[in-house]
Amino acid sequence: MLKIHSVPEKEFLSSIYQVTINHKNAPCFFARVSAMPFNAPWPGHQRDLSQTEEGAFVSFEADEELSFTVKTQDIIKKAIIRPLSSNIAVTIIDDNTLSFRLPKAGNYVLEVNGQHNALHIFFNPPRDFKKEALEDKSRGRTVYYYGAGVHNIGHLKLPSHSTVTIDGGAVVYGSISSFGKKDIKINGYGILDGSKEKRATNTMCVPTMKLWLSTDIQKVDYPHNYFVNNENSFEDFLKKHNCLNGLLRFYFCENVICEGIILRDCSNFSLVPAACNDVTIDRIKTIGMWRYNSDGIDIFNSQNIFVKNCFLRNFDDAMVIKGIAGWDFKNNENILVENCVIWCDWGAALEIGAETNADEFCNITYRDCDLIHDNFGAMMRIHHHNRAKIHNITYENIRAEFCTDQMSPDFQTKDHQIYSNKPDEYQPYILDLFLNPDHLYGRDDLRGNIYDITFKNIDLFYEDGLKALPQIHLNGLSKNVNVDNITLEGFRINGKAVTDINELQPIIEDFVTNIKFK
Repeated sequence: MLKIHSVPEKEFLSSIYQVTINHKNAPCFFARVSAMPFNAPWPGHQRDLSQTEEGAFVSFEADEELSFTVKTQDIIKKAIIRPLSSNIAVTIIDDNTLSFRLPKAGNYVLEVNGQHNALHIFFNPPRDFKKEALEDKSRGRTVYYYGAGVHNIGHLKLPSHSTVTIDGGAVVYGSISSFGKKDIKINGYGILDGSKEKRATNTMCVPTMKLWLSTDIQKVDYPHNYFVNNENSFEDFLKKHNCLNGLLRFYFCENVICEGIILRDCSNFSLVPAACNDVTIDRIKTIGMWRYNSDGIDIFNSQNIFVKNCFLRNFDDAMVIKGIAGWDFKNNENILVENCVIWCDWGAALEIGAETNADEFCNITYRDCDLIHDNFGAMMRIHHHNRAKIHNITYENIRAEFCTDQMSPDFQTKDHQIYSNKPDEYQPYILDLFLNPDHLYGRDDLRGNIYDITFKNIDLFYEDGLKALPQIHLNGLSKNVNVDNITLEGFRINGKAVTDINELQPIIEDFVTNIKFK
């Protein structure tokens, strides 16, 4: 069976592509995406639209192999389906038409003549979410069901034992959160859109014990565990500091399932579990994230978290584990991220940090993920500023892609500055383990270290003609604030085993010890 999700009448259609799936028309949803890695600390206003471009995505359900025909506006010189590990062949039929087949559900990207104006393809396994919602309601759960069409919900606060279903073809404008609740489900194949929430100088991205205004750090005199079991105080804090809602926020929640939905155009961090336990995030997609600090999934000081089958394209860090001041009475522990496809337009694809406030980050695994673009920073990064002991971290069966049309990052220091690309001069780091001397984001002067980190079975795909070569970078700060016991095992470049660490162009700075290359 094939079910193609429709674009509601009031929604913009993307005009870049005309798509048919098994000879049926598949309308393309519109998404605004970043066109360039051009970033700045919050300047008091949002990015200029000249720094963005149109993207497109199609969303559908099927349980069979599918045949695609795609017509483009431009003359096709080359075309590719990512991730490369999917091994999807593209046939160019004429100047403006191509075809390909997709064998199974997954998240794919079609790039025509390079990475700009890409087509994002969300191929979902069939689900009858409406039936599931009715069954949940019959069992006494609180159910919010949004069918095909446009819905404006403002900000929805969820009780325990609740279900929110955003079905295929639905576009819901607003945000959803819950504080201290249990047994929550968010599901469906529709869109939750955050574009109506505006960020300003007097708003705060996320609730934290530090306020960041311009470049100044101001301490807030609250107790260490001020938020715990105190929803009224928490709400007062949100109002006092004009905290943004993002799209999905869970605070002190347990047994949360988020699955299927598309998160589009958030004003800041898209999906945040903070001080949560037992959270599953499955087949979530982020797209249209072009604004400053529009991260993907940001895990704050939480435990027993499972992220799988997701597609994340974000202007800032994509898949992130953070230790946030004020939430740091809890560690980040027992976290698994697997089978995700990630495109990071700025920052890092798989990130730990940069905020690292906690006693420990440990037992964290990134596994079986495809990192298809990263336009600044690193494919895999531990960016350490604060007191945590970061250890027992594994990156395993990771596939990272490096392309010849890589853009070089640039920092915007003033309004109306023009982005300056330096082609052929830049590639993101393969991996970066970095103890930052600036020591930002914390509530104390303590510093932790990085140790017992394993990178195993890492496949690097270098496009023919790559001039700047990707590197690995490791940097400690002192004898006690160091990087130690790092295992690099089973690296391959275009399928060929790396037998000498120097093939990875290593930059190994001071206070880095016990690197094991296998």
